[in-house]
Amino acid sequence: MKALAIFSTLLLGIHFATAHSPEEENGTAAENLGRQILSSFQNKSIKEYYHLFPSLEELHGLMMANSEAYSVFLDVAKKDFAKVYQKRIKPEIESAYLRTFYAGCELGIEWSEVIFVGAYETEAPRADGTNSLVIEFLYGQKNYKLLVEKVMMLSGEWKTTQYITLI
Repeated sequence: MKALAIFSTLLLGIHFATAHSPEEENGTAAENLGRQILSSFQNKSIKEYYHLFPSLEELHGLMMANSEAYSVFLDVAKKDFAKVYQKRIKPEIESAYLRTFYAGCELGIEWSEVIFVGAYETEAPRADGTNSLVIEFLYGQKNYKLLVEKVMMLSGEWKTTQYITLI
């Protein structure tokens, strides 16, 4: 329950920390993140994908920026969230990446040969500051898409999530 409260507060903080520049509204930021995510699949590199996910330090910084929500319990909340991050979120990132990677392999996709077509946000940012990102790519003569839900702006960069699927 405590972890849920912490995460909810984080999402509220992300909402207030989210800022869109005109360049991002033109899709450049979405395409940049889309290219980087697809590159992690092309290179078969979970390490590259982890790099695109918010680090614990970035998330702790967000908690500190919203310290009034935690009152005197900020240090306890940071420790609790660090445990959740290590024990639940990081394994979910790896699981989602591998599940998506192998789903592509089952369809015959050779990830190192895919070609990036484009990426776009599916809608205006939600109230919590997150959005969904669709990444289009080609393999052979067939068009495929990756859906990444709950992408967020943090420290001036779009960040990916563990909510990724091949659609």
